[in-house]
Amino acid sequence: VVFGAIASATDPASTVEVLWEYRARGIMTMTVIAIIALDDALAMMLYGIGTSCAGMLTGGENHLLLQMGKVAFELLGSVVFGLIGGALMSMLLRFLHHKHEQTLAIAIGLLLVMIGLATMVHLDVILVTMVMGVVLINTAPHYAEKTFLIIKSFSVPIYVMFFVMVGARLSIGQMPLWLWVIVALYVVGRTVGKITGCWLGAKLSGAPEKVQRYCGLALFPQGGVAIGLSIMATQHLGSIAVNDAYTLGEVVVAGVTATTFIVQLIGPSMVKYSIQKAGELGRNITEQDVFESMNVGQVAMGPIEPVRQTDSLGFLLRRFSSGENLAYPVVDSEGKMIGLVTLPYLKDILTNSDCWDWMVVADVMVPEVKGVPESMPLAEALRRLEEEGYEQMPVLSDKDGRPVGILDLRHAQKIINQELIRRQSQA
Repeated sequence: VVFGAIASATDPASTVEVLWEYRARGIMTMTVIAIIALDDALAMMLYGIGTSCAGMLTGGENHLLLQMGKVAFELLGSVVFGLIGGALMSMLLRFLHHKHEQTLAIAIGLLLVMIGLATMVHLDVILVTMVMGVVLINTAPHYAEKTFLIIKSFSVPIYVMFFVMVGARLSIGQMPLWLWVIVALYVVGRTVGKITGCWLGAKLSGAPEKVQRYCGLALFPQGGVAIGLSIMATQHLGSIAVNDAYTLGEVVVAGVTATTFIVQLIGPSMVKYSIQKAGELGRNITEQDVFESMNVGQVAMGPIEPVRQTDSLGFLLRRFSSGENLAYPVVDSEGKMIGLVTLPYLKDILTNSDCWDWMVVADVMVPEVKGVPESMPLAEALRRLEEEGYEQMPVLSDKDGRPVGILDLRHAQKIINQELIRRQSQA
């Protein structure tokens, strides 16, 4: 019963990582994400019912109504406790959001207090903390994201230690044959259950054919929540002896750890296979993808006629007034770029019209400004514009280095958006 409850959990981290890595997008992908977002909460509720049933089946509790009342208290109490904790953390973060050190201390301190109190009154620790996270992200999303980033910055070592300690509980050589039989039945039963359940649910709800056929294959991964529930089983079922060597809690931990190791070997591959068969690989085209795939020449405005260093200031101002450019490349007698002249740089001279006829472009240009080559990656070129504080930059030919166009930030963003729409429509 306990194994069946834990088997309903799906690892969201590895599943979403595969979907993101292969740029999956479509009805199948949306269905998988929706399921993995909800089934961990379902697994925790089923776990509470399962441990209670296990206690009754092993003679620990004989009164059905009393045991169901305990389950209801644990689940509802955990939700209420999580709501209170999430509300408290939300209020504290609103006051301390500008102080990173205090935010971190308050977040961890309150989390530990809630875990301690939940343990003391025999509530579900995982459900309490999950509800706290849900409340926090929905009541104070801006502050919550900052807090999650701060906590995430040092969470990797803790995450690694968690799985190392879990792995240390698995002594493969000392596992009896009957426990390996349980592991095999668990893997087979979980696989068949996921596939059959998804097919039946999709069939009854009228979901598309590809969801009916392949959704279950994408729910193989099993990770943190399942292992966390198995460890909690040692507290609830640690006093129930299976034989002289194992308690029921130890059987659950060993079995779930072994099955997680097996399932995680094939789980990510099955996620990829399912979205590939559903035809949703590579369809999630983002602005960043388009941005990184383009070069300067693809978004440049041109051709452009540069100004010579000997041109008068009056001629330059007439060029600015008759065109849309905020910058012009300055070239020498051989047509090579030697500088840049920008309209914002001339703001002090515009009020003094007496100097327009005797000053030349060379007097007002910014020397030693290098343009961007046509073949330069767009991301690198735009970073350069941002660092140097320009909205426009001359684009230079890859062949002879002469100015052939202008890279404009707004125009580049417009081209990127158009290309994004085109690629998404093709996908």
